[in-house]
Amino acid sequence: MRRPLFFFLAVLLLGVAGCGKGQSGDSADGQTGSESAPSVSSQLPPADVTAKPGDAVVAAPGEEFPVDGLYLNPYFDEAGTQTEMAVAPNAQFKFYVFAETAEPYSTNGTQYRLSLPEGIQILGTDEFEHRSVSTGTPTVNYMQAYECQPPSRFRLVTYICTTTPDFKGGEIQVLDGLPATGINFIGFTSCDFVEMRAAGGSATLTRK
Repeated sequence: MRRPLFFFLAVLLLGVAGCGKGQSGDSADGQTGSESAPSVSSQLPPADVTAKPGDAVVAAPGEEFPVDGLYLNPYFDEAGTQTEMAVAPNAQFKFYVFAETAEPYSTNGTQYRLSLPEGIQILGTDEFEHRSVSTGTPTVNYMQAYECQPPSRFRLVTYICTTTPDFKGGEIQVLDGLPATGINFIGFTSCDFVEMRAAGGSATLTRK
């Protein structure tokens, strides 16, 4: 059974195909594309030039175990090394969710949910520079499609947050989407659009 992340990327492709037909018609009418918003097709992940036949591993339906070498981890620094930080109430801070993938897994999409301690509010986000499109709510279910990336380590999203007066500390966790939404998946899609479950990490906040 295909999960929502697969459909998210599939719908993106179908939408692009429809846009392509519309753009061809516009050209025939003599309209120029310079005055139009950039097409979704210009944001599509390019063809995968890194994967080799047989690279992708397809998990069995209902597979609950993460693929070895695939991780989604939160950190408090841009380098992706700091997993503990002290923050005072009524203070702003940032944390970063990193994609960490190993050979032979090239990826072009991700899906996860954040669990935040009480007293944390997300003010804004800064998404991956190679993002194509994203949807969802971080603390319920979040999906992002991006240009095909070879096995590597990169920042998917920067979260700008603030603490409230009742902040006491706790863990930031990267988890599956909430079961109540029917989207209980955490992981990636390969550049061949095969879903691969990942392991989620955690980072600890203490009250200063």
